[in-house]
Amino acid sequence: MDEEEAAAAAADGDGDGDGPVVPMHICMVDGCDCDLSEMKPYFRRSKVCPGHQAAPSVTLNGEECRFCQQCTRCHPVGEFDGTKRSCRSQLLHHNKSRKHRRRCTPGSFYSSKRPRSNGVAKKKAAAAAAAAKDPAAAAAKAAAAAARKAASVAAAAAAAQARRAAAAAAAAAAAAAATPSSNMTVTCSTLVAFHS
Repeated sequence: MDEEEAAAAAADGDGDGDGPVVPMHICMVDGCDCDLSEMKPYFRRSKVCPGHQAAPSVTLNGEECRFCQQCTRCHPVGEFDGTKRSCRSQLLHHNKSRKHRRRCTPGSFYSSKRPRSNGVAKKKAAAAAAAAKDPAAAAAKAAAAAARKAASVAAAAAAAQARRAAAAAAAAAAAAAATPSSNMTVTCSTLVAFHS
């Protein structure tokens, strides 16, 4: 190959002499000649340019389609719900796998067959069993619990009232300190009369 042939090969691109090189990565939508070779790998893999990837519908082989972001393919518009960007089959698969992950995650609500007990249900069941055995003792116990609750409510109310009274006294003291007293005002003539 001499220099002349090399220059011709460089001019037409690939060196075989049959014309310019056509880009390998072109948008597959009808009528779009967007070169994807300089775009991100995602667009090259899916063979759709960013404009058509986000479009609500495109024409592909004479059929109205939409790009599915989950399976990176174009499907007929009827396979999508409303304006969603994922087809129904992929959404179904995605939701099914999410449910499965939630059930299999340790410590999640769905990880066991029955809900976990925090001990409150056991205490209530034990109290009901004790009440069935000795109703008088259960009534006395309930009355004592009610009295303790009433005492704690009364104590909380008294403490709140004491806090409010202390806050009011502090506010009054601050207000008194902020305003000068009339008997504290001394003029020069009063001082002269006092000292003479």
